[in-house]
Parts: sequence; structure tokens; C-alpha cells
Amino acid sequence: MLQNKIKIKKSFDIGIVEFLLAMYPVLIVYRYAFFPFSLFILLLMDVILLSRGKRMCGIYNKGLKYLFAFVLVHELLLFVIIGLEGVYITKYMEYLVIFSSIFLIYPNLNIDKLINALNIIAALSMIGLVYQFIMIKSGHIVYPISLPFLPQMDADSKLYVSILRPTSFFYEPQHYCSFMLVPLFFALIRKKTIWAIVIIFSIFLSTSSYGILMTFIVLATYFLIKKGSFASKIGIVVGSVLLVYILLNSSLFESSVEKIENTDIERTSRLYNGPELIQHMPFVDMILGVPYFTAADYYFAGNVNAFLIEKNNNIYLPSIYLILAKFGIFGLALYLISYFKYMFKKKELWLLGGAIFAGLFSNPDALGAMFAFYIIIIYSYLQNYKTISNESVNYNNSVY
Repeated sequence: MLQNKIKIKKSFDIGIVEFLLAMYPVLIVYRYAFFPFSLFILLLMDVILLSRGKRMCGIYNKGLKYLFAFVLVHELLLFVIIGLEGVYITKYMEYLVIFSSIFLIYPNLNIDKLINALNIIAALSMIGLVYQFIMIKSGHIVYPISLPFLPQMDADSKLYVSILRPTSFFYEPQHYCSFMLVPLFFALIRKKTIWAIVIIFSIFLSTSSYGILMTFIVLATYFLIKKGSFASKIGIVVGSVLLVYILLNSSLFESSVEKIENTDIERTSRLYNGPELIQHMPFVDMILGVPYFTAADYYFAGNVNAFLIEKNNNIYLPSIYLILAKFGIFGLALYLISYFKYMFKKKELWLLGGAIFAGLFSNPDALGAMFAFYIIIIYSYLQNYKTISNESVNYNNSVY
């Protein structure tokens, strides 16, 4: 009994910086006037850490430093070529905040407190998701759940868009699943099987085709890299087959399956626009990126003979194509190195890496808030994994 009380008490042991990072994906949709929370929260964490005398002392910085330098020089050259505009200076400042915050935050996190904070936010998000799911099933229209004591957003904010799928505190199901991949990663590597199953169930409940596909990528990777007996691996296969059967046959997940089945690559902008733009770009523009501040500016200026799906006078491009168009082949190489190079040092990071890589072909974040969130999680784990309590899963050292 005493041990259970101690475990429960430890599960609520969180730090303010770790809590802010866990809340970060929820808060990024908010803003004060023209100042986005995606930058405000990073700066707040920076101030807290600096006030404690913390410094940029990480050991996995080299690839990220090269990417940071390349982005800053690339944008400065654009300023010289095209000229200065207020909106682009703001974007430049965003890059400075995001990269400098990554360097400061990830080496100074308590990984156990971070995991506790992630689990608490995940549990609260699940409660919101289940509530919305019940409301939808009973014939109601729902909205993303707004947090109290935060600024009211503009009327056209995604927080005020009615939806027919549960999202909890997030503005769309994919956003919810992008966050839940991180608690799922920690649940699997710490052998918290029941908690992992609950997380997976909630991802399925979100009806996000992205989340469902990412979940199966995580589970397939887990099967490949987990070191264990043949019987345990057979158990994983049987469990996965059962999961697929439930997904295909349960009325709870009917809308999820229908969304996957009805996805039309030719008419879905997040799957169509990227390949269409890249294959029509002149090769010279793919070397160091287009001479425009955005890929949308490049397209609307008539530089490519392609027809892309537009929405609100903009085009939707997934991260990998956005980086390739904006920063060219060299920028894309540095971007992928920053994400994935150090994952080979710890095989369990492939659980997260495989899903993130697949998500680059759907998620448009590129060098935004979720990039900062994932990079901080990955690098913090690399720096601090030896201190994680109850890390009891063994992994193969070989690739195959």
C-alpha cells in the first residue's frame, strides 16, 4: 500500500518548465494580439531556465547548429535580394527564438518530470476527447475545448470552427495525435502496456487517419526493434491483428476507417500539392531553394507550370516538400540530419522517428512549433535517458 502511494505521488512530480513543454502543443493555437503563444511559451521557459543559471550545454547540437546557421544565412540573402518586409523580419525572429530555445531547453529538463507532465496532459486530453465523442454520437456539434484564463481568439480562429470529430483541446484530430505520439513512445519504452493501449484507443477514437497510420508505424517498429522471446513477439503480432479486427469491425471506429478508405490523393491537398509542385520546379530552384520568402509566393508568381489545390489564397504543403522548396536540397538534408541522425544512437527512438518521418509527408509544420516540440523531446531523451526510472525494455543493437 505504501509503495503504491509513493508511486502515485511520484507520478504527479512535475516541474514548471516540464509542464510548460507538455502543454506547449495545446497552447500554440493561442496568441496575445499579434504575439503567438508558440513563441511566448518558449521565451517563458527560456527566462525560467536562465533565472536558474542554466546554460546551453547540450552534447547533440552539431547537426542542429548547421541547420540553424543555414536557415539564418539563407534568409539574410533573401533580404538582400528581395528587400526587407515586416512580416518576413518577424519570421526571421521566430527562427531565432525557436532554435535558441531548443539549445537552452533540452539539456536542462528533468526527463522523469517531463514524462509525468506529458502523461497528465494526455490523460486530461483523453477525458476531453471522450466527452466530445459522446456528444457527437448523441447528435451534437462540438468545438475544440478552449482553455480558461487565456485570451479570446479572433472569430475565424480554428478554436471556433465547429467539427464532427473529437479533438479535445486541440484544433484538429491530427494535432491531437501528433501530441499523443510522445506519451505513447514513453509508455512503450517503459513497458507501461495498459497506458499504451489506452493512448492507442484514444487515437483511434479521434477518427484521425493520420493518427491511425502513425500508430501502426509505431507498433510495427516496436515489433522489429524489441528484444524478446519469439513467444512475446507472436503475442505482439496477435495483439496487432486483434487491433486491426476491432478497428475494421467496431462501429466506434467506423468513421475512421471510412476516412482512410475515402482519401483521394488526387483531391487531398496535403498529399497532392507537394509532389505536384516539386516535380514542376526547375532543378536550379531545388538546389538552395526558391528566391521567395514562401513557397506560396513562388507558386502564385507563376514560376511553375502546375495546378495546385488552393485554400484561402494559400497552398498547403507538407513539411518535407515545404523545406525542399524553401531551403533546397541542402536545407532538406540538414533538416533530416537534425531530426534523425542521432536516433541511431538509441534504437528505441525509432519508435518516434518512424512516425515523425511519415508525418513529414502530411504535417505542414516544417520549422514551426511542433518541430521545436519534437526536437526538444528527442534530444532531451538522448541526453538524459540513463536517468529515466523504470526503463526496463531491452532493444536489439542490430538494425535487422
